[in-house]
Amino acid sequence: MEHPRILFWYRKDLRVNDNKALIKAFALSKAITSIYIFDETYPYDFNSKSRSWFLGESLKELNENWEKAGSRLLIEKGSPYI
Repeated sequence: MEHPRILFWYRKDLRVNDNKALIKAFALSKAITSIYIFDETYPYDFNSKSRSWFLGESLKELNENWEKAGSRLLIEKGSPYI
């Protein structure tokens, strides 16, 4: 397959710029689908209002960056390991 579609899973590094894994993905293909999964088994993302707010704002900005590039960020909820 000359240009495979790559599923890029954001876990904790929510950067677009200077993200080594994302740079590698773009080197392999320009067809990238990005996803973030709210991991219900990881309690530290929601253990304070400020942390929850920061995560929400970071995901909003990340989605805006993908929209500027003509794509979007898929956001799901659940256990990413099932």
